[in-house]
Amino acid sequence: TSYEFVVQAWFGGRWSPFGSADIARAVPADPTVPRFTAEPAGDGEVQLNWGAIDGADAYAVAERLADGSYRTFTYSATGTSYKVTGLECGVEHRFLVQSRVAGRWSSFGEGTLVSCVPTGPSRPSVTAAAGDRSVTLSWPGVPGAQRYAVAWRRAGDSAWRTSTYTCAGESYTVSGLANGTSYEFVVQAWFGGRWSPFGSADIARATTAGTPIMGPAETTIDQMVSVYEASGAAYPSALYVQKGAPTIRSFCSIAYNEAVAEGVRPEVLFAQAMHETGWLRFGGDVKPEQCNFGGLGATGNGVSGLTFPDVATGLRAQVQHLKAYASTDPLKTQCVDPRFYYVTRGCAPCVEDLAGRWASDRNYGKSLVTIINRLI
Repeated sequence: TSYEFVVQAWFGGRWSPFGSADIARAVPADPTVPRFTAEPAGDGEVQLNWGAIDGADAYAVAERLADGSYRTFTYSATGTSYKVTGLECGVEHRFLVQSRVAGRWSSFGEGTLVSCVPTGPSRPSVTAAAGDRSVTLSWPGVPGAQRYAVAWRRAGDSAWRTSTYTCAGESYTVSGLANGTSYEFVVQAWFGGRWSPFGSADIARATTAGTPIMGPAETTIDQMVSVYEASGAAYPSALYVQKGAPTIRSFCSIAYNEAVAEGVRPEVLFAQAMHETGWLRFGGDVKPEQCNFGGLGATGNGVSGLTFPDVATGLRAQVQHLKAYASTDPLKTQCVDPRFYYVTRGCAPCVEDLAGRWASDRNYGKSLVTIINRLI
């Protein structure tokens, strides 16, 4: 307890006057109070050391919190040191050490507290791993953090979108992203009643996995012919000689040229046509004579979809439909796809994005990529 004292002298028949400058102050020393030091010892750690107290059979270590309460770390330390871990870094902490002598804990007050600011990261150091329409973020735990918030934005955007304020672990997957797109991410830690700050150095970046639909050709007509022949399918030349493509080479040449004309990768067009038609065997609702190689308008239950007059028109319509999904650029050729304007332009820039859009099969994009990989 703090006390104040005053001493007056008696002379000439009176006591000497006194004022505030004459007051002496002191706190009586409790010989059982440990005198200790507190030093940073690592990420979120503080090392406490004290001299032994005669007769002490245990020591208690606690922290004085901002609201005046105490958080006790141990009541049973028997040595003369203790390392406190899991503290918020960059924040001042006030510690208390008490000794127990003859069943009584030593006294304490403001004068017995020692302050220390633990060092270590106060901001998560984030790594980002791209996946299919998703990015998984991971980071080492921030000492003392109670939870984490995760936010993201497309590269080049200014506004952040928050995915969670309540992540309790040290990883989080942001899903529902567009494939083949660059994103930026930030993770903040909540401790000491506030979110950790962040700057440009704290932003993690990743580009989602994906096989772009638009772009320069990565295959050749020869390779397309070779892959088709390796499938074991017999090209329906008797039918398509009347439709402008008497051989598989002429078919692949038309596909290649129509795709390149609109900036669609020909390997994407070829892979989709082969997947949709079973390597031009057909056998489903769409018939070979329809020249509908992408299943345009075929919704199942016997609905055969659109019919085109020849191979070139059918492939052009398919190319235009792919471009509608993958790009917002205008067409370079006359529109022959009746369903072009029903598509939300640019909603599927990658082959993987076609799953659930072009076809309901969630593995649709992966099936096309398997064929594409045989072409490039």
